Amino acid sequence: MGEDKRKYLRFECLLPVEMVEVQGKPAIGIKGKIGNVSREGLGLIFNLGLNFEPGALIGFKMYNPETRKECQVKGAIAWSKLAGNKIEIGMKIVNMERFTKAALLDLGFNLWRDKKTKSGVKRKF
Repeated sequence: MGEDKRKYLRFECLLPVEMVEVQGKPAIGIKGKIGNVSREGLGLIFNLGLNFEPGALIGFKMYNPETRKECQVKGAIAWSKLAGNKIEIGMKIVNMERFTKAALLDLGFNLWRDKKTKSGVKRKF
C-alpha cells in the first residue's frame, strides 16, 4: 500500500450537500454528501455522471451541523475517482465559514471517538 501523504487526519462526516456552482457556472439539483472532513479539505461523494477535473473550482451549500443554518462552501478539486456506482472527490477548502468548519471537525471527531470507545479502545485524552 502506498504512503499516505495527508497532512491532517480525516474524520467520517456524512452530511448532505447540494452543488451550486462548477467553474463559475450554475449547477442546480446536483446532490451529494460529505464523506469526510479534515482541517484543509473535504471528501465528497456524488452519483456517477459527473466529471471533475483536478483544479476545477466548485461551490456547494450545506447546513452547519450545530446551528442548522445554510452556508456556502467553495473549494478546488484535488482528485476524483470512481467508487462503485459513485464518484469520490477530494476537495481543498478555499472558502468556508470558520464556525462551520469547526462544527464539521467537531462532529467528525466525536463520531470517531464514539466508534473507538464502543470498539473497546480506551481513550487516552
